[in-house]
Amino acid sequence: MRIRLIASLGEVFRAEEFEDRTAIVIDTLRATSNMAVALAGGAQEIVPAQSPEEAAALSRPGDLRGGERGGYPIPGFELGNSPGEYEPPRVTGKRIVMSTTNGTRAVHAAVRANRLLTACLLNARACAEAAAAEGRDIVVLCSGTRGTFCLEDGLAAGAVLAELAGFSPYEPDEGGRAMEALYRSRAERLEEALLASDSGVRLARRGHEADVRYCSRLNLLRTVPCLTPEGTLVAWRAS
Repeated sequence: MRIRLIASLGEVFRAEEFEDRTAIVIDTLRATSNMAVALAGGAQEIVPAQSPEEAAALSRPGDLRGGERGGYPIPGFELGNSPGEYEPPRVTGKRIVMSTTNGTRAVHAAVRANRLLTACLLNARACAEAAAAEGRDIVVLCSGTRGTFCLEDGLAAGAVLAELAGFSPYEPDEGGRAMEALYRSRAERLEEALLASDSGVRLARRGHEADVRYCSRLNLLRTVPCLTPEGTLVAWRAS
């Protein structure tokens, strides 16, 4: 099982690179963390939209719209971008239309994958298990921030690769090996690392330190969001 690591949406890559592979999309602070929390809390499905305008167009009566732009809630949306907003009973049984600056764009960038999963620290082991069960080569796409690499996504990517060792032999590229080494060097201090990251510092200054601490928790959830042929995210189930 070969693994290709794309460090951010700003890195040059081709849509064709995802074909016949499993994609793992990561936006640790906070989109893919929220996706996992919402589906673990009983949300029906999540619709990833590339813009607030697209989210509004895709919404149906009874849906919840959530996300952010530049780290701030989108005016008129029912949910922001904090994990606590995506817990039961608020999301149970609900269809959520989500648009974020980086995470939902990354999902759309990887739609040509044979299977698309989303990962974060919260579900790293479960995502590794799901990816191994798919049995294909893997492309890990880190969303990054403003087109550049961000520490928290690298740590989550490294965590998924480290967990993958328990399920399947794998051959990461140089970027993958670097992210796994990064994770192993900070595995005992994940909360400290996320709080010290540029994104963590920025969120803490805006009053979201609790979000950063929550998103640093490793393997808290067993739920892995998976893109359906209809373009919505649901909890992964083995084929």
